[in-house]
Amino acid sequence: MRLVQRSSILLAVSALSFGAVACGGSSGDDDTMTVDPNGTNHTYVVDSVKLPVKAGEGSKYGLDLDGDGKVDNALGQILAALSSAAGSGSFDLQPTIDKQVNSGSIILLANVKATALDMANGVALQVYLGTNPSPAPCTDPNDDTTCGKHLAGTGTFDVDTTGPTDAIMVGKIIGAQFTGGPGKVTLKLSLSGAPVQLDLIGARAKLGGVTDTAIGSDASPGVIGGAITQADLDSKVIPAVVSTFNDQIDTNCPKPLDTTKADCGCTGGTTTIISLFDKAPTHDCNITVDELKNNDLISTLLAPDVSINGVEALSVGVGVTTVKGTFTVP
Repeated sequence: MRLVQRSSILLAVSALSFGAVACGGSSGDDDTMTVDPNGTNHTYVVDSVKLPVKAGEGSKYGLDLDGDGKVDNALGQILAALSSAAGSGSFDLQPTIDKQVNSGSIILLANVKATALDMANGVALQVYLGTNPSPAPCTDPNDDTTCGKHLAGTGTFDVDTTGPTDAIMVGKIIGAQFTGGPGKVTLKLSLSGAPVQLDLIGARAKLGGVTDTAIGSDASPGVIGGAITQADLDSKVIPAVVSTFNDQIDTNCPKPLDTTKADCGCTGGTTTIISLFDKAPTHDCNITVDELKNNDLISTLLAPDVSINGVEALSVGVGVTTVKGTFTVP
């Protein structure tokens, strides 16, 4: 893994607010492991996604993706640096993802196919996007405190067939801990409500505390990691960030925008975005894809840090916990 320097000026992307959900694509990267056909299905729904927003959580929620013996999670390092630079309460992403999971905006289903959950070889971890939760996630959709009803361990779901349905990471269980991969996982990011679907390569999983009713705990969540290709960074991530920045300018700045002023008349963190990305001679109080893509900070921030089968990519890792969830495995 090549180390990329990322300083506290990563506050440049402090408008970034996202939730994440993973679904899968066919593994196919490790032909030495095969699924034991005698395994039985154990189905779950993810009840929490843990984002690496504090110091040390990048390592906690990361995995070695490129086989160099080091934990890879550049995204975690970025988020932790942003959180530190922004100050307490200024860049708090976890409540956003919690709300999305509890309200059913994000439904992630998992199936562990194994002959036993304490010790087994040829174990398959299958991951899907979910839909049609029962019971409904919220008693009152306008009251967040009434949400999470589908995450009590008795919920039923359908697999969302608009997402990949052939997700498999093959591995083993030792002492109720699953380790598997590499494979391919699709990560969905919601940037201020705009969904971005990314195909992660070299994906791996490490899930502890595997039982028939749950995986992981708040104190010790499981980890899913993978890498975003440069192509997806350029074509999906950067345009989504641009949209997020412009939404923040539109929301937080007085109208009409004053193009004669360096800050466009804005206040707060939005002025940082404008000063860093809306550069002369085209200072128009609007951020473009080219302005962001050609910015030195962004080039450093989103620089690939791992090589997966010769493909340069940016490493990603999140924590997850699950409860029992009933669905028909495709």
